[in-house]
Amino acid sequence: MASSQNALTFQGLVLRLQNFWAGHGCVLQQPYDVEVGAGTMAAYFRERGFPAAVWSKNNQTAHQPDENCSIDNMMGNAKVFAYLFLRE
Repeated sequence: MASSQNALTFQGLVLRLQNFWAGHGCVLQQPYDVEVGAGTMAAYFRERGFPAAVWSKNNQTAHQPDENCSIDNMMGNAKVFAYLFLRE
């Protein structure tokens, strides 16, 4: 069991992920809050010549007081991303 001195903080995890992806030549951009729809990150990548698509099953409650996501939707999204990232 890891000691509390060696425990990874949320900020530490984010920094490690950013360093990992930057080391692999990936474009890093901080997220920003926009309305659901046309303000996706896909447009950012397409403008820079990278093919991009958007995928998400959601409940259409983003940015609402009752914002939520069903477990079925999260599992469906995870399956799509796993397929895309793990195929050879």
